[in-house]
Amino acid sequence: MSHFLNINLAIINQRWPHLAELICQQDISQLEACLVEGNTQAIQVNGIQLASCYDPIAEAQLQIKQLPANCDNIHVYGIGMGDLAKQLLLQTQLQQLHIHILNIQLFALLICYSDQITWLDDNRINLHYCHHEYPQQPYLSCIADLQLADPNNYKLTDLINMELNLEAINSQHQLTNKSHQQRLQQNSEHLKNDPDIKIFIEQSKPIKQAIVIAAGPSLEQQLDFIKQQRASSFIIAVDTAMKTLTAANIKPDIIVSIDDKISNQHLATELLNNTPLLYFPRVDSELISQWQGPKFNAYGNSQFFDHIHQQYPKTRLFCNGSVIHPAVDIATRLSPKQIILIGTDFCYAHNKTHASWQDGALGPKRQHADKSLVNYLGQTTPTIQSFIIYMRSLEHFISQHPDIRFYQKDPHSAYIENCPLWSQTDAN
Repeated sequence: MSHFLNINLAIINQRWPHLAELICQQDISQLEACLVEGNTQAIQVNGIQLASCYDPIAEAQLQIKQLPANCDNIHVYGIGMGDLAKQLLLQTQLQQLHIHILNIQLFALLICYSDQITWLDDNRINLHYCHHEYPQQPYLSCIADLQLADPNNYKLTDLINMELNLEAINSQHQLTNKSHQQRLQQNSEHLKNDPDIKIFIEQSKPIKQAIVIAAGPSLEQQLDFIKQQRASSFIIAVDTAMKTLTAANIKPDIIVSIDDKISNQHLATELLNNTPLLYFPRVDSELISQWQGPKFNAYGNSQFFDHIHQQYPKTRLFCNGSVIHPAVDIATRLSPKQIILIGTDFCYAHNKTHASWQDGALGPKRQHADKSLVNYLGQTTPTIQSFIIYMRSLEHFISQHPDIRFYQKDPHSAYIENCPLWSQTDAN
């Protein structure tokens, strides 16, 4: 046992014996670790450096400036090299600092090769390994630990990564963007004259079962099931799923479209006579004008739509980047007993990006899949960061509707929490 491990573990054993026992069970030889030399030293694990070796104190202080003023109870997810914890303890108003271990094996390595007594021995420190599903506010995070997190912390780290990238994502959807302003201006008459989606909802509910159809690859395997359920289900389809559904002669009860890149090419409007369309303000003006069925509109729940909502008040639907979100929101507002999700894969199931579309036609190609999720078969399946964000947001939305049973239909889809796989025994 190393000298550092002895002194660090002695404190942990005194304050958190259950963690000490868990640490002693870890085999750190499984980690590819080395020391990186700079102005100071840093540990590198699996090619990821735990902290700056140039000026780790300045790095920590820069992060601390992001916190709201006068925080006295702070959460930190990950540890890095321990510099963030040490610098936070210098804050005079601090009363409690919760340090959350994201990878117990990584933490065992850290205390084996570095002195962490300064913060471990401070009575304001609370050390945790039992993870939260959602980050506790206010918080900071160590980027390296997010990348090296244990699988049972993936949901938590996905949500933290989503928040870290939120500003950059939102910057692409600012009202000051000239193309966005132009599209809103082009659609102003449609928004003014076409009815609110709440009218369609009130006319359609209540229903027993809703099926929400997205364009994930597994949709191609579920066409017979959709036809079997058609008579007893209310079907809501996203725009990009219509290529597959139209070819199978399946017409949904409503189509949902929110993206400015969707056009008649995606929806084949001439084949969808009398099919209702829900659109958001940024949808292609020509598509709206040429739609031959009933048209309804609504807005997302982000600040982007606040200004247009003041001009033409409409229903605000849940949306965090994916058309799947408002489609599911509509389904919940119809007061069903259960909602079955089809094609909501959030991964490249069956080694494809989307059903019926060429690789890359609707976004990144398969070769760009640099993340992974676990499907209902327990298999690891490739995906991208945006799909993970969309899925985590949907999971949070589902958790807010405990009165409705949600089901996933295809086992090759990414596993969605509180959304078990549908079976015939779940049929009404």
